[in-house]
Amino acid sequence: MESCLADYCDVAFQQSSTLGNARHVEASGPCSDVLHLEMYPIPTNTAFQMAPRDFVVERTWRQDEEGVFRVVFHSVVNNKVPVQTGYKAPVRAEMLGASYTITPVNEAGAAAGHASENECLLTMVVRLDPKGWLSGNFGSEALASHVQYTHAFLNPILLSVIGIRDEVEREKFVQQEEGQVHEGPL
Repeated sequence: MESCLADYCDVAFQQSSTLGNARHVEASGPCSDVLHLEMYPIPTNTAFQMAPRDFVVERTWRQDEEGVFRVVFHSVVNNKVPVQTGYKAPVRAEMLGASYTITPVNEAGAAAGHASENECLLTMVVRLDPKGWLSGNFGSEALASHVQYTHAFLNPILLSVIGIRDEVEREKFVQQEEGQVHEGPL
């Protein structure tokens, strides 16, 4: 369990800053730091209508007495990252709350043979306000749905969970050197 937890924690940490352009702003405590994240909408038929979003978030992490590891994010104001202005500037969105939770197998599950002690459950929850004209505060949920807001912005966040899993699981398989191509008949 320790190996699985350590692997997932390391990769979750890396993935938490790879949702777009990421910059470490400052440490805000022994188990917390401030990040500046910029997200660009993935291409859709209507994504050209959406400005990129940026977030200034505090990332806090801890492991509780039951072995559950949590990485929690919420928006903060930081003078080192002023709101950008201009036609191409990203809209400052608000991360109302987001977290990765990495939970080890409990004793009952391992004893019953339902799971290996080397497994973990990875969960991610995200709640954000995109601000701008996509914000729910302006009553534009139908419009946001029409322009595929969820596909353009939320799917990359949620797909980061798959990226974490893939990165950890990759260790189980034979690694090929990048660019290695098999020549000739199979």
